[in-house]
Amino acid sequence: MNSKDAVVNAVKNLGYRHIDTAWLYQNEQIIGEALHEILNDESCKISREEICLVTKIWPTQFQDPESAVKESLKKLGVDYIDVYLIHWPTQFADPSTRVPLHVLWKTLESFVDQGLVRSLGISNFNLQLTADLLTYAKHKPVCNQVELHPYCNQSQLVKFLLDNQIVPVAYCPLGRPSIAAEPGQQEVSLKYTKVPDLRQDPKIISMATKYNKSEFQVALRWNTQRGCGVIPKSASSDHQKENLEINDFILEEEDMIYLSSLNQNLRICNNFEFLKGYDIFA
Repeated sequence: MNSKDAVVNAVKNLGYRHIDTAWLYQNEQIIGEALHEILNDESCKISREEICLVTKIWPTQFQDPESAVKESLKKLGVDYIDVYLIHWPTQFADPSTRVPLHVLWKTLESFVDQGLVRSLGISNFNLQLTADLLTYAKHKPVCNQVELHPYCNQSQLVKFLLDNQIVPVAYCPLGRPSIAAEPGQQEVSLKYTKVPDLRQDPKIISMATKYNKSEFQVALRWNTQRGCGVIPKSASSDHQKENLEINDFILEEEDMIYLSSLNQNLRICNNFEFLKGYDIFA
Protein backbone atom coordinates (compact mmCIF):
# COMPACT_ATOMS: atom_id res chain seq x y z
CA MET A 1 0.00 0.00 0.00
CA ASN A 2 1.63 3.21 -1.16
CA SER A 3 -0.99 5.74 -0.08
CA LYS A 4 -0.66 7.42 3.30
CA ASP A 5 -4.29 8.50 3.18
CA ALA A 6 -5.44 4.92 2.60
CA VAL A 7 -3.53 3.75 5.67
CA VAL A 8 -4.84 6.60 7.82
CA ASN A 9 -8.42 5.95 6.72
CA ALA A 10 -8.14 2.20 7.31
CA VAL A 11 -6.92 2.67 10.88
CA LYS A 12 -8.86 5.76 11.97
CA ASN A 13 -12.20 5.16 10.26
CA LEU A 14 -12.47 1.45 9.54
CA GLY A 15 -10.86 -0.05 12.63
CA TYR A 16 -7.79 -1.77 11.18
CA ARG A 17 -5.01 -2.32 13.70
CA HIS A 18 -2.70 -4.65 11.76
CA ILE A 19 -0.28 -3.03 9.31
CA ASP A 20 1.88 -5.26 7.12
CA THR A 21 4.87 -3.90 5.28
CA ALA A 22 8.43 -4.92 4.31
CA TRP A 23 11.75 -3.42 3.29
CA LEU A 24 11.10 -4.73 -0.23
CA TYR A 25 7.80 -2.88 -0.58
CA GLN A 26 9.60 0.46 -0.27
CA ASN A 27 6.66 1.96 1.63
CA GLU A 28 7.95 1.92 5.21
CA GLN A 29 8.45 5.68 5.05
CA ILE A 30 4.82 6.18 3.98
CA ILE A 31 3.61 3.85 6.74
CA GLY A 32 5.69 5.83 9.22
CA GLU A 33 4.14 9.11 8.10
CA ALA A 34 0.67 7.60 8.40
CA LEU A 35 1.40 6.29 11.89
CA HIS A 36 2.71 9.67 12.98
CA GLU A 37 -0.53 11.30 11.85
CA ILE A 38 -2.69 8.63 13.51
CA LEU A 39 -0.88 8.51 16.83
CA ASN A 40 -0.80 12.30 17.14
CA ASP A 41 -4.47 12.80 16.33
CA GLU A 42 -6.11 13.42 19.69
CA SER A 43 -9.57 13.03 18.18
CA CYS A 44 -9.16 9.30 17.52
CA LYS A 45 -7.10 8.46 20.62
CA ILE A 46 -5.32 5.43 19.13
CA SER A 47 -2.20 4.38 21.01
CA ARG A 48 0.92 2.72 19.62
CA GLU A 49 0.15 -0.37 21.71
CA GLU A 50 -3.08 -0.89 19.74
CA ILE A 51 -1.21 -1.20 16.45
CA CYS A 52 0.37 -4.46 15.33
CA LEU A 53 3.16 -3.37 13.01
CA VAL A 54 4.78 -6.05 10.86
CA THR A 55 7.79 -5.65 8.59
CA LYS A 56 10.33 -7.99 7.02
CA ILE A 57 14.03 -8.44 6.38
CA TRP A 58 15.03 -9.17 2.77
CA PRO A 59 17.68 -11.80 1.84
CA THR A 60 20.18 -9.14 0.68
CA GLN A 61 20.08 -7.75 4.24
CA PHE A 62 20.92 -11.04 5.98
CA GLN A 63 24.61 -10.13 6.37
CA ASP A 64 23.78 -7.06 8.44
CA PRO A 65 20.45 -7.57 10.18
CA GLU A 66 21.14 -4.85 12.75
CA SER A 67 21.38 -2.18 10.06
CA ALA A 68 18.27 -3.62 8.43
CA VAL A 69 16.10 -3.48 11.54
CA LYS A 70 17.35 -0.01 12.50
CA GLU A 71 16.63 1.27 8.98
CA SER A 72 13.08 -0.06 9.23
CA LEU A 73 12.60 1.45 12.69
CA LYS A 74 13.81 4.83 11.46
CA LYS A 75 11.57 4.83 8.38
CA LEU A 76 8.56 3.66 10.38
CA GLY A 77 9.25 6.25 13.07
CA VAL A 78 8.76 3.81 15.95
CA ASP A 79 10.78 2.47 18.87
CA TYR A 80 9.89 -1.15 18.26
CA ILE A 81 8.44 -3.48 15.63
CA ASP A 82 5.69 -5.82 16.76
CA VAL A 83 6.59 -8.71 14.45
CA TYR A 84 9.78 -8.92 12.38
CA LEU A 85 9.72 -11.56 9.64
CA ILE A 86 12.26 -13.31 7.45
CA HIS A 87 10.67 -12.47 4.10
CA TRP A 88 12.12 -15.37 2.08
CA PRO A 89 14.41 -18.17 3.34
CA THR A 90 16.51 -17.98 0.17
CA GLN A 91 19.89 -16.56 -0.75
CA PHE A 92 20.53 -17.02 -4.46
CA ALA A 93 21.60 -13.47 -5.34
CA ASP A 94 25.21 -13.72 -4.18
CA PRO A 95 26.52 -17.06 -2.88
CA SER A 96 29.49 -15.31 -1.25
CA THR A 97 27.19 -13.48 1.16
CA ARG A 98 25.11 -16.42 2.35
CA VAL A 99 24.19 -16.57 6.02
CA PRO A 100 22.93 -19.84 7.58
CA LEU A 101 19.36 -19.43 8.79
CA HIS A 102 20.23 -20.60 12.30
CA VAL A 103 22.87 -17.85 12.53
CA LEU A 104 20.44 -15.25 11.20
CA TRP A 105 17.71 -16.37 13.61
CA LYS A 106 20.01 -16.04 16.62
CA THR A 107 20.76 -12.45 15.59
CA LEU A 108 17.07 -11.68 15.15
CA GLU A 109 16.41 -13.16 18.59
CA SER A 110 18.85 -10.64 20.04
CA PHE A 111 16.57 -7.87 18.71
CA VAL A 112 13.75 -9.32 20.81
CA ASP A 113 16.03 -9.37 23.85
CA GLN A 114 16.99 -5.73 23.20
CA GLY A 115 13.36 -4.63 22.84
CA LEU A 116 13.73 -3.56 19.21
CA VAL A 117 11.27 -6.27 18.19
CA ARG A 118 8.43 -7.79 20.20
CA SER A 119 8.08 -11.06 18.27
CA LEU A 120 9.64 -12.87 15.32
CA GLY A 121 7.96 -14.48 12.36
CA ILE A 122 8.73 -16.19 9.09
CA SER A 123 7.38 -16.04 5.57
CA ASN A 124 7.47 -18.53 2.69
CA PHE A 125 8.85 -21.28 4.93
CA ASN A 126 7.71 -24.77 4.03
CA LEU A 127 6.94 -27.45 6.61
CA GLN A 128 10.46 -28.90 6.82
CA LEU A 129 12.22 -25.53 7.12
CA THR A 130 9.79 -24.53 9.86
CA ALA A 131 10.26 -27.82 11.71
CA ASP A 132 14.03 -27.40 11.51
CA LEU A 133 13.84 -23.84 12.84
CA LEU A 134 11.87 -25.06 15.85
CA THR A 135 14.81 -27.28 16.86
CA TYR A 136 17.00 -24.28 17.62
CA ALA A 137 14.69 -21.29 18.12
CA LYS A 138 14.76 -19.70 21.57
CA HIS A 139 12.06 -17.28 20.44
CA LYS A 140 9.62 -19.34 18.38
CA PRO A 141 8.07 -17.68 15.31
CA VAL A 142 4.57 -16.44 16.06
CA CYS A 143 3.42 -16.64 12.44
CA ASN A 144 4.31 -17.88 8.98
CA GLN A 145 3.13 -15.68 6.12
CA VAL A 146 2.51 -17.88 3.10
CA GLU A 147 0.40 -17.93 -0.03
CA LEU A 148 -2.99 -19.39 0.87
CA HIS A 149 -6.08 -19.33 -1.30
CA PRO A 150 -8.48 -22.05 -2.49
CA TYR A 151 -6.20 -22.92 -5.43
CA CYS A 152 -3.15 -23.19 -3.12
CA ASN A 153 -4.44 -24.32 0.26
CA GLN A 154 -1.22 -25.87 1.67
CA SER A 155 -3.36 -27.93 4.05
CA GLN A 156 -0.49 -29.94 5.55
CA LEU A 157 1.57 -26.83 6.26
CA VAL A 158 -1.45 -25.11 7.81
CA LYS A 159 -2.08 -28.15 10.03
CA PHE A 160 1.57 -28.28 11.13
CA LEU A 161 1.61 -24.58 11.98
CA LEU A 162 -1.60 -24.77 13.99
CA ASP A 163 -0.36 -27.90 15.79
CA ASN A 164 2.72 -25.91 16.81
CA GLN A 165 0.86 -22.73 17.84
CA ILE A 166 2.18 -20.75 14.87
CA VAL A 167 -0.42 -18.63 13.10
CA PRO A 168 -0.67 -19.27 9.34
CA VAL A 169 -1.14 -15.86 7.71
CA ALA A 170 -2.50 -15.88 4.18
CA TYR A 171 -1.10 -13.49 1.62
CA CYS A 172 -2.77 -13.40 -1.80
CA PRO A 173 -5.86 -14.87 -0.09
CA LEU A 174 -8.01 -13.93 -3.09
CA GLY A 175 -5.64 -15.29 -5.72
CA ARG A 176 -4.46 -11.76 -6.67
CA PRO A 177 -7.44 -10.77 -8.86
CA SER A 178 -7.28 -7.08 -8.00
CA ILE A 179 -5.64 -6.13 -11.28
CA ALA A 180 -8.88 -6.98 -13.06
CA ALA A 181 -11.90 -4.71 -12.75
CA GLU A 182 -14.13 -7.50 -14.03
CA PRO A 183 -13.96 -11.27 -13.47
CA GLY A 184 -11.65 -13.09 -15.83
CA GLN A 185 -9.93 -9.99 -17.19
CA GLN A 186 -6.43 -10.44 -15.79
CA GLU A 187 -3.72 -9.16 -18.09
CA VAL A 188 -2.35 -11.96 -20.24
CA SER A 189 1.24 -10.82 -19.67
CA LEU A 190 1.03 -11.56 -15.97
CA LYS A 191 2.12 -15.07 -15.10
CA TYR A 192 -0.49 -15.54 -12.41
CA THR A 193 -3.32 -15.55 -14.95
CA LYS A 194 -3.17 -19.32 -14.57
CA VAL A 195 -4.79 -18.91 -11.14
CA PRO A 196 -8.56 -19.02 -11.78
CA ASP A 197 -10.69 -16.04 -10.81
CA LEU A 198 -12.78 -16.97 -7.77
CA ARG A 199 -15.57 -14.70 -9.04
CA GLN A 200 -16.16 -17.03 -11.97
CA ASP A 201 -16.71 -20.25 -10.03
CA PRO A 202 -20.46 -21.09 -10.15
CA LYS A 203 -20.49 -22.72 -6.72
CA ILE A 204 -18.69 -19.79 -5.09
CA ILE A 205 -21.13 -17.43 -6.79
CA SER A 206 -23.94 -19.54 -5.32
CA MET A 207 -22.35 -19.42 -1.85
CA ALA A 208 -22.05 -15.64 -2.07
CA THR A 209 -25.76 -15.44 -2.79
CA LYS A 210 -26.63 -17.86 0.02
CA TYR A 211 -24.65 -15.94 2.65
CA ASN A 212 -25.42 -12.49 1.20
CA LYS A 213 -21.71 -11.85 0.84
CA SER A 214 -19.29 -11.32 -2.04
CA GLU A 215 -17.27 -14.16 -3.55
CA PHE A 216 -14.16 -12.60 -2.03
CA GLN A 217 -15.72 -12.51 1.43
CA VAL A 218 -16.54 -16.18 1.09
CA ALA A 219 -12.90 -16.93 0.20
CA LEU A 220 -11.58 -14.87 3.11
CA ARG A 221 -13.98 -16.57 5.51
CA TRP A 222 -12.82 -20.00 4.31
CA ASN A 223 -9.27 -19.14 5.36
CA THR A 224 -10.15 -17.61 8.73
CA GLN A 225 -12.55 -20.44 9.52
CA ARG A 226 -9.74 -22.96 9.14
CA GLY A 227 -7.55 -20.99 11.53
CA CYS A 228 -5.59 -18.64 9.28
CA GLY A 229 -5.09 -14.92 9.45
CA VAL A 230 -5.64 -13.05 6.18
CA ILE A 231 -3.94 -9.96 4.77
CA PRO A 232 -5.72 -9.02 1.52
CA LYS A 233 -4.11 -6.05 -0.18
CA SER A 234 -6.34 -3.07 -0.93
CA ALA A 235 -6.09 0.71 -1.03
CA SER A 236 -9.83 1.07 -1.70
CA SER A 237 -11.86 2.11 1.33
CA ASP A 238 -14.86 0.12 0.11
CA HIS A 239 -12.79 -3.04 -0.35
CA GLN A 240 -11.05 -2.55 3.00
CA LYS A 241 -14.43 -2.29 4.68
CA GLU A 242 -15.71 -5.37 2.84
CA ASN A 243 -12.64 -7.36 3.86
CA LEU A 244 -13.45 -6.74 7.52
CA GLU A 245 -17.05 -7.90 7.24
CA ILE A 246 -16.37 -11.64 7.32
CA ASN A 247 -17.00 -12.50 10.96
CA ASP A 248 -20.79 -12.41 10.96
CA PHE A 249 -21.37 -15.69 9.09
CA ILE A 250 -20.11 -19.27 9.17
CA LEU A 251 -19.55 -21.41 6.11
CA GLU A 252 -21.32 -24.73 6.21
CA GLU A 253 -19.13 -27.82 6.23
CA GLU A 254 -20.01 -28.77 2.67
CA ASP A 255 -18.91 -25.32 1.49
CA MET A 256 -15.63 -25.57 3.39
CA ILE A 257 -15.02 -28.97 1.80
CA TYR A 258 -15.75 -27.66 -1.69
CA LEU A 259 -13.45 -24.64 -1.32
CA SER A 260 -10.66 -26.88 -0.04
CA SER A 261 -11.22 -29.26 -2.96
CA LEU A 262 -10.25 -26.54 -5.44
CA ASN A 263 -6.58 -26.90 -4.55
CA GLN A 264 -4.27 -27.23 -7.56
CA ASN A 265 -1.04 -26.05 -5.89
CA LEU A 266 -1.11 -22.98 -8.13
CA ARG A 267 1.30 -20.37 -6.80
CA ILE A 268 1.44 -16.70 -7.65
CA CYS A 269 4.65 -16.03 -5.72
CA ASN A 270 7.37 -18.37 -6.95
CA ASN A 271 9.97 -18.76 -9.70
CA PHE A 272 10.99 -15.13 -9.33
CA GLU A 273 14.19 -13.76 -10.81
CA PHE A 274 15.74 -13.40 -7.35
CA LEU A 275 15.04 -17.12 -6.90
CA LYS A 276 16.97 -17.78 -10.12
CA GLY A 277 13.69 -19.09 -11.55
CA TYR A 278 13.65 -22.08 -9.21
CA ASP A 279 10.49 -23.54 -7.75
CA ILE A 280 11.67 -23.29 -4.16
CA PHE A 281 8.64 -25.20 -2.94
CA ALA A 282 9.47 -28.26 -5.05
